[in-house]
Amino acid sequence: MPADQNPSHLGKYRVDNAVGQGAMGVVYKGYDEDIERPVALKVLYSHLLDDDMGGELAVRFRQEAKAAARCMHSNIVTVFDYGISDGAHYIVMEYIEGVDLKTLLRSEKQIEFRQAVDIAIQVLSALEYAHSNGVVHRDIKPANIMVLENGQVKVADFGIARLENSDLTQAGLMLGTPSYMSPEGQRGETDARSDLYAVGVVLYEMLTGKRLGPGRQLEPALLKA
Repeated sequence: MPADQNPSHLGKYRVDNAVGQGAMGVVYKGYDEDIERPVALKVLYSHLLDDDMGGELAVRFRQEAKAAARCMHSNIVTVFDYGISDGAHYIVMEYIEGVDLKTLLRSEKQIEFRQAVDIAIQVLSALEYAHSNGVVHRDIKPANIMVLENGQVKVADFGIARLENSDLTQAGLMLGTPSYMSPEGQRGETDARSDLYAVGVVLYEMLTGKRLGPGRQLEPALLKA
């Protein structure tokens, strides 16, 4: 059944209700009935597979699962499984009770200095592990940073991550979110340093409450600091 028509099951996983959606697909809360564990099910929109780029999107979606699966870290959303059910491509992840940083930034409550630094440190810890395992995230932004009630941070969405020894990504192709992208990233030249630049932009936004617009970069003096 197409991902956007509320399937009752995906493979062995029960589908309960939608908890989020984006340009690429829907995220459902689900349940692994075999081991009685709640899970999150990220499902690629079925209509995207019918387009000219459908084959590449399917490959990228699978690469997201592979990239996240390499990174078993307390600050990275854990991927349990990947599958295809009646034509629907899905990734099975840990279900998180939390809120994304984008939502926190849009709320009226200002993020305190100590909390902002703590969030940044946890994101950097996640990236240090990912980079050491040959994974560059390439889309660090508030919407991909989940904050749990106890303050723990989880980095999510490795949808455009670059894996070492992968020929899927073309040189010179700009992938990511412009507001959080390094100058090199805007030219399609990304490596681990691009992720670190994005963390700096996110930290700037948490501390000032202001978002850098597309095409604007941090001042050299601020970057040095």
